[in-house]
Amino acid sequence: TNGNNIIVSESSEGPNRAIYEWHKVYASLYNLEGEGNDQFEASTSRFACGEDNAEYLSTTVLNEQEKPVVLWGGYSGWYKAWVVATCDPRYNYYCEYADTCFSTLLHSSERMNLTEFLEFGKEADVWIYTEFNWDDVYAEFGSELDNLPSVKSEKVYDVLGSGTGPWFEQRIAEYDVVVQDFCQVVGHTTEESQEHERVYFRQVLPTGVEEIGSLGSCDISEIDLKFEARASNCAYINTNAEVEEPPVRLGPNDSTSNCVNPFVTVAPVTAPVAAPVATPVATPDLKSVGDTSSALSTTGVASLALYLGSLLIFHL
Repeated sequence: TNGNNIIVSESSEGPNRAIYEWHKVYASLYNLEGEGNDQFEASTSRFACGEDNAEYLSTTVLNEQEKPVVLWGGYSGWYKAWVVATCDPRYNYYCEYADTCFSTLLHSSERMNLTEFLEFGKEADVWIYTEFNWDDVYAEFGSELDNLPSVKSEKVYDVLGSGTGPWFEQRIAEYDVVVQDFCQVVGHTTEESQEHERVYFRQVLPTGVEEIGSLGSCDISEIDLKFEARASNCAYINTNAEVEEPPVRLGPNDSTSNCVNPFVTVAPVTAPVAAPVATPVATPDLKSVGDTSSALSTTGVASLALYLGSLLIFHL
């Protein structure tokens, strides 16, 4: 603190989980520390579950010899150049997503012309297009882009699954949702372990296959509705995985029926079949990482995500 001010500096954080931990600060301003802690720990649990599953699927079930390669970037009308992922010297948020999902992210600190970009992305299995102008760019450069393996296989996704605003706002508070999207598009999740419908990554090929998404609007009557996470439940595929126990829940509403415990787990009874196939064939009773619900309002959570996008000073 600085006098009567709280200096919010999530931009100085590194990992996605550390950025989202500022959620606890905002929760305390509403006297909802317990609920904020519950939401943070539940999202951390989902993130860890997805990370463990991605590596286990790749190395044990699918028996992959190489990690899937991901191209991250797009054509910037501002720079008049192709802009791609940068992981060195700064390890950006998307670099962590790729590592968490046990994939290889192509990265460079250089802006590129079309020829350089095509050479750069020629080995990518999946392309996540991060600008908001896919239709216009594909209309102009489609004949050249069609030579990329990711385009040929139609494994191209932009970030407009929830619309234009949420990617730079609510995404910061839904890092566990984004990593579930990421792991799905690189093939490192299964319906048995995590039944997930993509929230942010929108498939753009074939053209028109998925429309730009929208969160819609909230009526004032919905201001006190409990927050419902858009992340999917995750179950560990590896029955020998070391699952970190959640902390003791300290929220004031924890003992009431209105505050659902997001950490309920079910012990597995059988191990999954570890065969080199596209998806696991067994459907064991897996350890679950539950969903979460809290007393924070829908409007309140949306505002948290918005504020996390910049450096703010709150006057108490």
